[in-house]
Amino acid sequence: MTDPIIIYEWDKKPLSEIAGGKEEEFSKKLKEYKQKSATSRAVIGYFDKRNIEVAEDCLRNNGNNVGIVKLDGEFSQIEFRPKLDNPKYSKEETASLFWNFLPRMLHTLENFDDFKKNIFIDPNQSVRLPKGFNFVFLFALSFVSLCAKAIKNGMLKKYVPKYERLKSIKGKINFSQLARSKSWDLSSLPCTYFDLTFDNAENQIILWCLYKLLRETRKIMGNNGSNGFFVLRKLREQLVLLSEEILLVPKSRADILSINFAGLPPYYLDLMNLCRAILTEKLFSFEEKDQYNVGTNFIIDMDWVFEQYMTHLFQIVIAENENYWKTFQAKSQSVQTLADRNNLKIKPDLVIYKLGKSGGQPKVVAVVDYKWKVSGAVKNADFYQVICYGLAHLQIGLLDKIEAALFSIADKSDGNFIFDFDRISKVFEGKKEIAILKLDLDPALMAKNEAEQIENGIKQKISQYFNRLLKNDRLSVDSPG
Repeated sequence: MTDPIIIYEWDKKPLSEIAGGKEEEFSKKLKEYKQKSATSRAVIGYFDKRNIEVAEDCLRNNGNNVGIVKLDGEFSQIEFRPKLDNPKYSKEETASLFWNFLPRMLHTLENFDDFKKNIFIDPNQSVRLPKGFNFVFLFALSFVSLCAKAIKNGMLKKYVPKYERLKSIKGKINFSQLARSKSWDLSSLPCTYFDLTFDNAENQIILWCLYKLLRETRKIMGNNGSNGFFVLRKLREQLVLLSEEILLVPKSRADILSINFAGLPPYYLDLMNLCRAILTEKLFSFEEKDQYNVGTNFIIDMDWVFEQYMTHLFQIVIAENENYWKTFQAKSQSVQTLADRNNLKIKPDLVIYKLGKSGGQPKVVAVVDYKWKVSGAVKNADFYQVICYGLAHLQIGLLDKIEAALFSIADKSDGNFIFDFDRISKVFEGKKEIAILKLDLDPALMAKNEAEQIENGIKQKISQYFNRLLKNDRLSVDSPG
């Protein structure tokens, strides 16, 4: 099998290097695939909205798209990678480290409001996964989101045939069964009738896939703090909930192929497509192999992932340090009013509150916005966004200072993490101040051997930021406005 074509985020690759003289045919295949995925009921998400396109004789990845896509057997599969290469390591080594770290990030996600806008999966197109990488994390993440939607909208309830001996006739008498067993005893009659129930074939398939996912996810996550992962907890909750009404019985791919998909509501269709992939054994492989594991076409928006992952780490750092949890609270993406008439709403990635010394209501002391890109690519607009968040909170708070921090990945690191980028105080005549900070994550952190080491390194950097907040007297909530 040929090596994959590598394209990084916000990057391009000449069609001549991808198609090898068949550029026009490749462009046609990509266009057909985008059109097919836009109308197909067998895919999850929207490939046509991922801003992957052919322009100026190049295939362009115009976004924070990470994943693997194969159009057909004629062309090589395309691997969309994050632009986090470390010059100390080869591209292959860096990619391998990232693919092993990605599951760690995805298992912390909790906000699935725009799940299908940020993730695309095509269970019908197989791809070769990087060595040591499996599809369990993406199956689990997708299942939690889609199953939650099915539970919210109402699990499928159907009439299914029941064969029971009843004291009173409730259905059609089963004369063949009556003739075979105690035909002389008419005290009760075997009947065939239809009962409206949750325990139908579709729901049994969902429950079996849920059980299989939870069992295998536990094996993979091991003892690496798996109880703290939202996705694993949610899988467990969903299993307990569905088991109350649905019988757990083994299912196979043949069972799901017998389902009439035409009669299913749209939110159930996505879930059944996912179950079909889970019940396909070649895709549901979690063991470490010498050869490559098999997955399906997938694309993930890393900006969406990074925001939630960093919020999770900020909250974990607070929970693990007594000085922090006695002083701070961190809340993710709370909607705030910006304008007097409440017409403009803002939604910062993270808001940090400081508790009052007298036990009063916590007050906002900092807002943080995450950008999954190197600091060299950070533009003024990115700072405008976080400054806007700071202004909105400063006008309603009892503080004379607030910090607006932009968290991104550095081009290169000189050992510092926190940079005093600029400040706004003149417009307030020095009475109030917005401190604008850059929190530059060292890209070398991504070049550790283990996912846990990478995560611990990021948590240490976050602790540095909280230590700064602790020492900043002007951020006291008891100071006058």
